[in-house]
Amino acid sequence: MKKLKKILFIHPSFSGQFRYLMAHCAKSSEYQVDFITEALPCGFSGVTMHQITDTQSQRSESTAVVLRKLCSQGYRPDVIVCHSGWGHDLYVAEIFPSVPVLSYPEWFHPEGDPRNEILLKALEHCRAALVPTQWQKSQFPAQFQEKIKIIHEGVDTEYFKPDDDAVFSYHKHQFKHGDEVITYAARGLEPIRGFPEFMRALPEILRARPKARVIIAGDERNCYGLAHPSGKSWRSVLEKELKLPSERVIFCGKVGESYLLKIFQISSLHIYLSRPFILSWSVLEAMSTGCLVLGSATEPVLEILHNRQNGITCELNSTSIAQNVIAILENPEKFQLYRKAARQFIEQNFNAKTCVQQQLKLLQSITDV
Repeated sequence: MKKLKKILFIHPSFSGQFRYLMAHCAKSSEYQVDFITEALPCGFSGVTMHQITDTQSQRSESTAVVLRKLCSQGYRPDVIVCHSGWGHDLYVAEIFPSVPVLSYPEWFHPEGDPRNEILLKALEHCRAALVPTQWQKSQFPAQFQEKIKIIHEGVDTEYFKPDDDAVFSYHKHQFKHGDEVITYAARGLEPIRGFPEFMRALPEILRARPKARVIIAGDERNCYGLAHPSGKSWRSVLEKELKLPSERVIFCGKVGESYLLKIFQISSLHIYLSRPFILSWSVLEAMSTGCLVLGSATEPVLEILHNRQNGITCELNSTSIAQNVIAILENPEKFQLYRKAARQFIEQNFNAKTCVQQQLKLLQSITDV
C-alpha cells in the first residue's frame, strides 16, 4: 500500500467542501498539504497556499498557470482533490498525467446546460468522484454512477450541539432558549430555498401565535436561482407585499458560524425548505444542534429528514408550512424526542471525524490502483 504524503487541493473558495479533510491533513505530520484557490485566507497553519491571480480569464487556464509553475519547480502530488464545477481541473491530466484525481463535481445541471460539459470532462479523467448525498449522485449520467462515491464532508458535532443556556442578541433584540422563536437560514433569500413560500406563511403564523418571533438569517441576494423579474431582491418585494411587523420578523443578514450556532440553540422550530437541489449544510448543522426541524417534502430533504422520526415534513407551499408550524407550536412537548433523534442521526451519519476517515480511505484506494 502506497502511503499518501503530498495532497493538492483545488477549490476557488478556500476551503469549501474540503474544510474538514484539509484541516485533518494539515494537522498531521503524515501529509504535505498544498491548496490552490482564488482568495487567499489570512493564514492557515500546515497548508501551503497558491493563488489563482487572473480570475477574469477562464478558471481552467489560470489554474493551469499555477499547476505548470509547481511542476517546473519539481513538485508532484500523490493525489489531487478538486472541485470540478468551474473547470479548474481541465488541464490536470496534461500537466500531471499519472497523478490520480478525486473530483468533486457536486451538481449535474439540467440537460442542455453548458456547465455540464466541464463536469463530464472531469468525470472522464478522474480516478474517482465524490458527492455528499444520494440525491446529488442520482442526477449524473448512468455511465458515471459506479465512479461516483457518496461521502459527505461532515458536520462538527462537537461544535454544533445543544445548549439550553444559550442567548442570541441582535441589536435591541435578545432571545433565549424557551422563547417561542421560529428560525430560518439560507445562503441567499431566494425561491430555490423556499423563501417566498416561507414569507407568505408568516402572516397566518403570526396571527395564530401572538408571542412568536421569527429570525431570518441569509444574504439578500440570489445565490443559485433566478432574480425577481423586477430586479429587486426577493426580500424587498415580499416585505412590501406582506408588510410584516419588523419587531417580530427580524432579518439578521449573513451571519458568522458562531451567530448561526446561537440561532439554532435558541430555536423553537427551524424551517428548512428546498427545491430539488444541493442539500444545505445549515439543515445538518441545525439537526446536530438538536433543532426541531420542519422541512419541505422534497427529494434532497427527505434523504435526511424522516417525517415523524427526526423531524417533520410538509409540502412546499405557504398553507402547508403555516398549518404545520402552528400545530407544532401549539404542542411543542409532543415533538421533543425528534430533537434528540435529529442529533443522533447526524452523529451517526454525518460526524465530520468519521466522514474524514472515509474520505482518506477513498483517497488511499485510488492511489493504490
